[in-house]
Amino acid sequence: PPEVDDIDGDLDGGAERDKDADAYYEAVRAETKARKRARAEERSAAKDFDIPEDDGRDEEAEGARAASYKILKNKGLVPSRNKEVRNPRVRNRRKCEKATIKRKSQVRPLLRETSKDGGEASGIRKALTTSTRLK
Repeated sequence: PPEVDDIDGDLDGGAERDKDADAYYEAVRAETKARKRARAEERSAAKDFDIPEDDGRDEEAEGARAASYKILKNKGLVPSRNKEVRNPRVRNRRKCEKATIKRKSQVRPLLRETSKDGGEASGIRKALTTSTRLK
């Protein structure tokens, strides 16, 4: 490690390092200026030559151009739709599933008889009275 010469804290060779650093920074600065100057010359040379830009048009094509899909369909403004909504089969399937869930909450589902004379599927309830009261 470098040694301290005096109280100020100057290191041995500090002045030499500063000179080396200054020389390096000057070299980098000169290099960037040269690069910028070369780029500017290239741009000015390109301006001197009138280079036509390719706009993608074919000069050989004759007659009216073909109509695009957007023009042919003439849909106008259409809101974006969910994938399920765009497919009618899937949409109706989802609607049916939703309706059956609602229906199950309103009406008790039918239970099929497993055998003859099986009785009521949920069991016979003694407390249930189904008679009509006469007035």
